[in-house]
Amino acid sequence: MSTTTSMITINKCHRIHRLIRQLLPLWMSAGLAWSAHASDPLPAWREQVIEQNQDVLAARKEWEAAAERIRATRSFDDPMVGVDFMRMDSTGFDDVDETEFMVSQRLPWFGKRRARTDAATLLADASGFRYLEVIRNTHAEVTQTYWNLWLARRALAINEENRELLHAFSRIAKARYESGVGIQADMLKAQVTLAELDSALAELRADADIAEAKVNRLLSLPAGTEHVLPDEPELPVLRWTLDEAYESARLYCCILMSYLLEWEAREALIREARLEYRPDIEFRVAARRQSGRNSINEYDTGIAINVPWLWRGKYRAGIHEAEQERERAEAAFRAETDMTFLETKEAHAGASAAWETVNLFEESVLPRSRELLQSTKAAYENGETGFLDLIDAQRQWNTALLAEARARARYASFMAALSALVEPWQEYEIETGLIGEEMLH
Repeated sequence: MSTTTSMITINKCHRIHRLIRQLLPLWMSAGLAWSAHASDPLPAWREQVIEQNQDVLAARKEWEAAAERIRATRSFDDPMVGVDFMRMDSTGFDDVDETEFMVSQRLPWFGKRRARTDAATLLADASGFRYLEVIRNTHAEVTQTYWNLWLARRALAINEENRELLHAFSRIAKARYESGVGIQADMLKAQVTLAELDSALAELRADADIAEAKVNRLLSLPAGTEHVLPDEPELPVLRWTLDEAYESARLYCCILMSYLLEWEAREALIREARLEYRPDIEFRVAARRQSGRNSINEYDTGIAINVPWLWRGKYRAGIHEAEQERERAEAAFRAETDMTFLETKEAHAGASAAWETVNLFEESVLPRSRELLQSTKAAYENGETGFLDLIDAQRQWNTALLAEARARARYASFMAALSALVEPWQEYEIETGLIGEEMLH
């Protein structure tokens, strides 16, 4: 090799090393230099859910309809109004000797109306707590979707920055190969890695689009509405031990309250079924007017009762049906309690494990991956390692960044599910009037 050729090769190598020194610090900061420029929209989304989400609106209407049934159970039966045309020794339709006007009112036996009203009130409250359960579940869903959207965009940003650097490294590998200080395998490896990353980027863009579309569905917003998220959303704090989470679930889980109230409502319906053995009372007033006179000349009053003891089987069947419904409601409550505790344990265990993973990455994996990348970069500059080792170190760093982001999103998702089960009463729940004073202490 001539002296001129050697000088050209050396100059190319110096340029390549300068490019590496310029790019690697930028690369090292890829994914870590995010700063929170955007305000966090999640609190506003949670408020929007209550007013705009269609599932929440449907549950609210169901509760309002159940509440209207309470007023119906308090009412008496409609009064009966009638008129009789009385004929003496005549079959002619127009021959009327007396006209009798009648009004009657049926009154239920003492306690029947109260039992029906109690049952309707309890069932309406159960419907109200199902409404709150829908809100809580939708809050959890919108929070999880928020973090899924953040994760998709975070991964997309990391990989897009990594793609730009890989393009630069591909050029470096090509320049080294053309200058005679590198090998063709380095260039091919960089190109293959770049192609793999392009495929991953396409999937990540699709994930981000899907997550944003789900946010719009949950908030009942037009398709295509774009949302700005903070670069580093604040993670919630796991402030319950498992035993404390179980106790909070007993006190604050809305679906458990719903099942418990339905169980109590079935008790009230048993009382009503047993009271069906008691007769209803009907009062009757009649006024009679003779033909040819303009004024009432006679009044009649009367009282009557029904006879529920004659067909006892009908009422026994009603009591047995109500008792079976009560046992069904009790079994459903106990089954839901077991399911709630299982879901509480799963969410608590998942959040605890994910939080440990986040801490592990922040305290150990990311610093060591960064150190590995720095040492590999120095070794490559000194000619002590190959380009493939540099690519592998870069891949490990990228993988660590993505894994840490996934752990954050997973932790937040488990925390959203746990909060829906054990979070104390919120202001919007208290304002519904469903939360009694005894439930606040």
